[in-house]
Amino acid sequence: MPTNVSIEYANAAKKYYAAKTPLEKLAALEEMKSQAPGHKGGERLRAELARKIAQLKSEIERQSKIQTKKGAAPTMAVKKEGAGQIVLMGLPASGKSTLLNALTGMKTPTGPQGFTTREPAMGMMRVHNANVQLVELPGIVHGSSEGKANGPQVISVARNADALCLIVQGRNATKDVYMLVEELEKSKILLNKEKPGIEVKQNPFGGIHVDGKSFLKMPVEQLTGFLKSAGYAHCHFTAREPVTMEKLVRALDHSIQYKKALCIAWGAAPGKEELEKAFKGPVRVFQNVKDAGALEELREPLFNLLGKILVYTKKPGREPDLEAPMVLDTNNIVADLAKQLHKDLALHLKYVRVWGSTKFPGQRVPKTYNLKHKDIVEISA
Repeated sequence: MPTNVSIEYANAAKKYYAAKTPLEKLAALEEMKSQAPGHKGGERLRAELARKIAQLKSEIERQSKIQTKKGAAPTMAVKKEGAGQIVLMGLPASGKSTLLNALTGMKTPTGPQGFTTREPAMGMMRVHNANVQLVELPGIVHGSSEGKANGPQVISVARNADALCLIVQGRNATKDVYMLVEELEKSKILLNKEKPGIEVKQNPFGGIHVDGKSFLKMPVEQLTGFLKSAGYAHCHFTAREPVTMEKLVRALDHSIQYKKALCIAWGAAPGKEELEKAFKGPVRVFQNVKDAGALEELREPLFNLLGKILVYTKKPGREPDLEAPMVLDTNNIVADLAKQLHKDLALHLKYVRVWGSTKFPGQRVPKTYNLKHKDIVEISA
């Protein structure tokens, strides 16, 4: 490395050598290029960076073609049922079967020897009279993401699931959490992270159009240079939040899955704060795997991972139907509920009465009203 480069260039170079994917390397090279010395003595360095960028661009295009020919990775199909699907993941003998049996009434085999579960085991967990599908996966081990213990097939179920529940136990709980999160990240599954508020669409009119420049944490020239090298020479770029190179790389990697997750630790010796630091998300600690009362308290937090609400309906002058809740997204309005009941109902609907989230019981609200979990809605025909 030349001795007269800036600290910013040196930091970008560190990112390059630490990068694991071609896109990450490309982002670091573009940053190095933007920070490279502009004087005549830096000509050789700039030429070398341009050569590496061109090589990486070719490599990204080649990998894209190979992936298209290969098709999808090996999968282990589990059909989704109920209000949503949550997979239970952990090391062998971590208590996954115990939790599945406790919450669903299943009788799957349990044992301390490990690998008792060899195929996904499924059951239905009842939450306010709605069914949530729990799927116990075979044990994950170090190296599962690279092929050990049928890892790619097992983890493929997690990629397709609506949410995840990681289960650990004992003195190695923190170490096991780190390992599980690492195996998932290697499989392009990120827990409790939001997809970046960045949108890149191909632009048929040519060139790169940038909206949201005030959000950029880099020069526009660096952004456009990276986009061109990544295969977006003609695109419309929109930013709705602060944009770093790390976020940009994630936004362009369409193979990444973002999942809400909860961690459950049985009899864990480490403190909850230590586990939360490792997991970077909510953690529940139980001293006894057979504490039925504590396990009952898990139903609601698990359901909340799905990003759904349950809404009950009633007819005028009758009691609400609490046995068959409607499942909606958290941001749904009255009109969305009406569409589920009948496709034409929302067109003619003016208002409904709601019990629960309103200021007073039975309040009239318009069809644009945002419904909340466990609301009761009266719709007049």
